[in-house]
Amino acid sequence: MRSPRLVLSYWHEMCQRVFGESFPKSAPMIEQVNTEFGGLNIKGRNIFFGNGHDDPWQWAAMRTLTDPKLAQVAQISECVGCAHCAELYTPNEADPQELKDTRALVKTTIDNWLANPDSKKVFL
Repeated sequence: MRSPRLVLSYWHEMCQRVFGESFPKSAPMIEQVNTEFGGLNIKGRNIFFGNGHDDPWQWAAMRTLTDPKLAQVAQISECVGCAHCAELYTPNEADPQELKDTRALVKTTIDNWLANPDSKKVFL
């Protein structure tokens, strides 16, 4: 459960409370960072974006992809307890099947990238 009050302005105000009134009310570097790194149009290749259903960071990550030529994969593990980086935890027999499936997809995807390198791909 997440409060609908946790909008962007809430976080800016929180930073001002934590870091003081001198912290900018707006984030002037957002546009610069988005321009440099692509914002929601990340141009990096061979990237697996794994997100868990219970992961609050999922909203700051890629959940869908816009350019299939970049060899990017976005996967959300829709299961209870699938939190931040759960696909990287040590596997356990009691893990939900969805999480096991995500781990298998990570392995297959990376195996494919490593087995099929070409000069246009950059491994990140």
